[in-house]
Amino acid sequence: MRDALKQYDSDFSRLKAIPQPLWIQKIRQAAFRRFGELGFPTTDQEAWRFTNVEPIALTPFQSAPPYHPNGLTPEKLDPLTCWSFGSPRLVFVDGQFAPELSSLKELTNGLVISPLSTALSTHGPLLERHLNQYVSSEHPFVALNSSFLTEGALIHLSPGVHFEKPIQIICYSKKSDHRTVTHPRHLIVLEERAHATVVETYLGKGHYFTNAVTEVFSGENSFLDHYKLQREGREAFHVGLLQSYQERGGCFVSHSLSLGGLLTRNEINALLAREGAECVLDGLYVADQQQQIDNQTCIDHAEPHGTSGELYKGILKGNSKAVFNGRIVVRANAQKTRAKQSNKNLLLSDDAQINTRPLLEIHADDVKCNHGATVGRLDENQVFYLKSRGISEPLARGLLTTAFANEIVDRIKINPLKAFLNHYLMEHLEQQADV
Repeated sequence: MRDALKQYDSDFSRLKAIPQPLWIQKIRQAAFRRFGELGFPTTDQEAWRFTNVEPIALTPFQSAPPYHPNGLTPEKLDPLTCWSFGSPRLVFVDGQFAPELSSLKELTNGLVISPLSTALSTHGPLLERHLNQYVSSEHPFVALNSSFLTEGALIHLSPGVHFEKPIQIICYSKKSDHRTVTHPRHLIVLEERAHATVVETYLGKGHYFTNAVTEVFSGENSFLDHYKLQREGREAFHVGLLQSYQERGGCFVSHSLSLGGLLTRNEINALLAREGAECVLDGLYVADQQQQIDNQTCIDHAEPHGTSGELYKGILKGNSKAVFNGRIVVRANAQKTRAKQSNKNLLLSDDAQINTRPLLEIHADDVKCNHGATVGRLDENQVFYLKSRGISEPLARGLLTTAFANEIVDRIKINPLKAFLNHYLMEHLEQQADV
């Protein structure tokens, strides 16, 4: 671990030499100091009891060298992302903005889509008002991310702006001779009555570490449909935290889709800070072989008349492991809250494991809340029925497993993304079905 910390210290020292606004320097310095005090979490801590990040802590990941295209073009990138929406996108390669791979044409008035490195000079007051205001550096990986806060996406919609096309953020890690780390930092701000759809995609090759943080501000009566597709390489580590802050009547919908990575930790926290706010968290995670996927969610109802719904589904094969900790907090002032939470898991092998813990913490008395979790296997009678109709056993198991996931997939409003997931699930599960 000493070598890893020494590498971060070295990279941070080099970063200090790069001119930045004073307020950004203060954020980074305070965060790096706090990370040094906190260190990496251990399994002795309740929130990390089932997820051992020692492989991350012991590896001296280093910042990637300056970005060069080296033949990477939009035509080569599009097949890797599995679709092309023909919509605005910001592309980051090894944590650095790639303008030749990005597309920022035909933007609506009142819509800003910009890399942070540019926005620091063009939209400094907006960033200073929102950036780093909704997350806490008491979280060690947030502190680490804030220490290296240099690049990411800024998306800002002015009051009343409705943008129909999905806005893409693509973070791609190239295969390298070195073990690299990136710290993407994204800020999404919707002013009152604004509507948007944002898709974050993470993918890459090789042995690397992605440490991502996304902050979302949803203004009064705004609506954000947010997707996160995690397709990191099978040697990669991914730790991501998304924090949403919602004003009166603001609606935040999250679709968390985890398909890749060797070790993945997704945290989504939603603060329904004003009356009548609404939150929907949907999640699908698919793991096999030695993969581990950890999902941690918290929906905090702070004011009355809030509504939330949460459904996470997991499909596990091989020796894979998953964790789900879902927490709903209803504060004393949050009367008339309506909240539902469910976690459902399908185990396709004897060695797959899931640790699930849905939790309600209620301090008000006039509420309607429920939660639950299930863990099960495929119904062998249904497998037998499909086989009796001439369907092979691998295909039958693939069809039934895909049907299990469809409750999540059918909620996706972006047709190319929905088609990709259906194809991935059918192909992946049919090929690897246990016979």
